Amino acid sequence: MSIRVGKNNPVLGTIQGFSLVPGRDCPGGAKCGRDGCYAMKAWRRFPDVRKAWLANSREARANPEAFCQGAADYCNSRALDYFRLHTAGDFFSQRYLWAWMDAAEASPSTRYLAYTKAFRLDYGGLPDNLVIMYSMWPGIRDTAPPGPRAWVSTDDRAPDGAYQCQGKTTIEVCSECLMCWTGVDVTFPYR
Repeated sequence: MSIRVGKNNPVLGTIQGFSLVPGRDCPGGAKCGRDGCYAMKAWRRFPDVRKAWLANSREARANPEAFCQGAADYCNSRALDYFRLHTAGDFFSQRYLWAWMDAAEASPSTRYLAYTKAFRLDYGGLPDNLVIMYSMWPGIRDTAPPGPRAWVSTDDRAPDGAYQCQGKTTIEVCSECLMCWTGVDVTFPYR
């Protein structure tokens, strides 16, 4: 299995990550899917991006364990400190989540981050180097398990003490900030 990794994401900076198919590899009913998925724009606009994301999705669905271990091997071979899961897509099954948990344990020197709206899955037993941020959008009921949340700035439920992401409003990129990798609540600007 060979993961197709994105290396030029202007928001992530030097942090590498990968994507799956937006919509198909996301939980149904998410407001972001109905009201303008940011990843769908890249899916429609860039044929090479679409091809890579589709290949990742096919391999992840066919053999989650091999796909996730291949990603961990990729991180280990490059001594990556940070790696972002799902710049598009999400945890599409419990088996896939468990495969990521095993892969993260096999790659303890890399810190992994994923945002998710797949609240129905069992996140118990997460390794310390796999940070899960539960994505909150206005109109989505907060049924997520306990843990850090990523709030949209227009959501009145966002706690006052949440870190205010400066992405898109300054030149700050994820690789310069890294607050999300610490597992604190974060509020993101949304336009």
